[in-house]
Amino acid sequence: MSFTQSMLVKDETEGCISRTLPKATLSQPHSSSMIDFDGDCVSDLFLTVKDQATGTTYYEIYLRRERAQLIKEDEDLATTKDTGLNSYCLVAREEI
Repeated sequence: MSFTQSMLVKDETEGCISRTLPKATLSQPHSSSMIDFDGDCVSDLFLTVKDQATGTTYYEIYLRRERAQLIKEDEDLATTKDTGLNSYCLVAREEI
């Protein structure tokens, strides 16, 4: 199981980018750090990963998302949908 499969990552959340490195592994020896990037007093993730297909190393920034509810009115029926419940959103990936 890859690290992206073991983390709860929501690609469909607004502002997230798609994961396109299916063969990525964490870089060695220093691969991760918990940093608050967006000032919400919750730790976000900074990872360095290596694409096994190309050998290229990237850094990735994942913002932690808290529970948010979207409420949609549809012909007198109110529905709610939970999104981003304690999940991570990939917001940046750049080659190192």
